Amino acid sequence: MSEAWVSISSGSVPDNVNRWLKQFSIAPIDAAALAKLPMAKIADTTGVFVTASGDYASGMGAATQPGFALAGIVASLGDGRILTLKMVGPKAEVEAAKPTLESFAQTLKMTE
Repeated sequence: MSEAWVSISSGSVPDNVNRWLKQFSIAPIDAAALAKLPMAKIADTTGVFVTASGDYASGMGAATQPGFALAGIVASLGDGRILTLKMVGPKAEVEAAKPTLESFAQTLKMTE
């Protein structure tokens, strides 16, 4: 079963993207590779759309999950905070849900 999270965190967009990629044993990407990622709207801003697949290790003491995938958006809010929307689950489920995830991201609103 896939799960999705919306959160506000700190750090930079590259740091958060690379942390997600590391969960799939994917090497960190540099600024040039980050600039090539597709963009997606989230709340009232735009962020990078990140995908990965393979063996997922959440890093929270859980067993590695083979055949998993990630789809998510990482956006800077411009004040040192990062808005993220992340979905992880079996690859087929995540792939099928990508359009719904992108639509959901556009409905999010930031409040004070």
